[in-house]
Amino acid sequence: MINVIVQFPGLEEPTIIKSTPENNIMCEEALRAPKSPRGVDLSGAEYGKLTVLCETFPRYVRSRGTRQASRRWLCLCECEGLSVVDQSNLSSGATTSCGCVMRAYVKSGEMGRNTRTELTGRKFGRLTPQKQIGSNPPQWECLCDCGQIVEMSSKKLKRLKEPSCGCAKNLKGRSFGRWRVLKKANPKKKRPYWSCQCRCGIQRDVAERNLRGGYTLGCGKSCPYI
Repeated sequence: MINVIVQFPGLEEPTIIKSTPENNIMCEEALRAPKSPRGVDLSGAEYGKLTVLCETFPRYVRSRGTRQASRRWLCLCECEGLSVVDQSNLSSGATTSCGCVMRAYVKSGEMGRNTRTELTGRKFGRLTPQKQIGSNPPQWECLCDCGQIVEMSSKKLKRLKEPSCGCAKNLKGRSFGRWRVLKKANPKKKRPYWSCQCRCGIQRDVAERNLRGGYTLGCGKSCPYI
């Protein structure tokens, strides 16, 4: 097998690629493809067994009656195989190899209906999956930032805005900027408020959405701790 050396834009070092008709076409298209002026450049980033080489031509999809471009990236796998992967699949962890892992799994005869993405060690909100403890549906034993152990499904880990053992709902004792949350405020208000104390000593009721969103970091411009 003949290897070729390719210098991709965005990478400091040239990359050694196996010279096959399919690989050559993918490399040529990636080098010719226009690069998006907006968004993050993933060149050199690693996702599982994949290393991102270069942005290639986008895939166009229809959403709500409009034609939108979905960014795609040329990736090199640890097995030296090339593949073109949607950015959404890279960031979500849906694709972590060129397909070699699944091919090996099928070849071993262990292919089943409960094949799932490996989540061990990844961070989801305040939870870090430690090990898989169930397969139908997939359940994970997770360690929360507060030290508690909780079980949660893959679906909830990926879809919840801030997965936790439940401590995320209780803000008492947590700090947001210069605010330190003391207790839940008047429950008669439509939106949840928390009684907070600024580092300078001033106390005030602050909306939960302002604390979580970082819209307020302290008692105001007159705070001596700004």
